[in-house]
Amino acid sequence: MSTATDSNLLHVAIWLLFAWFLLFHCWKNHRVDSFRQRLFAIRDELFDYAAAGHISFDHPAYGTLRTLLNRSIRFAHKLRFSEALLIVLAERVWPNPHASHELLRILQPILSLPDGDVKGRLLAWQSQILLEVVRFLFTGSPLFFFFAVIFGAVSLLRGAVRSVSDLLSALATGVPGIDSLQVLAFESEAQ
Repeated sequence: MSTATDSNLLHVAIWLLFAWFLLFHCWKNHRVDSFRQRLFAIRDELFDYAAAGHISFDHPAYGTLRTLLNRSIRFAHKLRFSEALLIVLAERVWPNPHASHELLRILQPILSLPDGDVKGRLLAWQSQILLEVVRFLFTGSPLFFFFAVIFGAVSLLRGAVRSVSDLLSALATGVPGIDSLQVLAFESEAQ
């Protein structure tokens, strides 16, 4: 009896080790690689747009967006939901009045473009980058999934279920602290 129990425990331990390896190594690496690939696709679109002559490669607006993409790609493995959550919560407790101004300063080259197709496309790509970052942060967090299940159950009971993309878009644009997150992401390489 003892040998069978020991054998079962060994099998369980091996399977748990295998599951741990899949979850914390393979899946995590896949998520980061997939996120980077989506950002590479945005960067390719931006490059093709500039190569078509819509904006100069030397224009500060192109450089700003390219820098944001490159830094997001480079530091993707360091993005953590818990850190982003702490920044957002800290922003609610100790608001940083300079975060919005700093983000406006960083995005000034894009915002200073005359209204039109170029400005609209660059702002759309900036929003798409932010949405990808928010999606990456939220989809990799067990804590977020726990709260999402609770929120989903409550929403179903109330009859007010919104699509996930609408929810992420609202979070990306309406949560205090998102400006601070973008500023930190943009200036992380300088540190």
